Amino acid sequence: MKLKLYALFIVSSLVLLSCKSAQKLYNKGRYDEAVALAAKKLQKKPGDADLIDVLQSAYRFAVDDHENRIRNYSNSSTDLKYENIYREYTSLQ
Repeated sequence: MKLKLYALFIVSSLVLLSCKSAQKLYNKGRYDEAVALAAKKLQKKPGDADLIDVLQSAYRFAVDDHENRIRNYSNSSTDLKYENIYREYTSLQ
């Protein structure tokens, strides 16, 4: 009986800890992931104002981040300069 309770406790703890929120991802600076998660959750709750705010802010920061990386790669002289620029542009799509 105790084994079942321990197993239930561990499983429920893992489920609670693995729950992501777009706001948490945004606060951690993981803007691309925040945009994707907010968009996915907005499909289920289209009128959620908080998610819309997170999506708009995270999208703006994600685009700025990718554009800054593109500028930095453009000014660099590494061998993988163009591959990195290409990767950033594909991330923007």
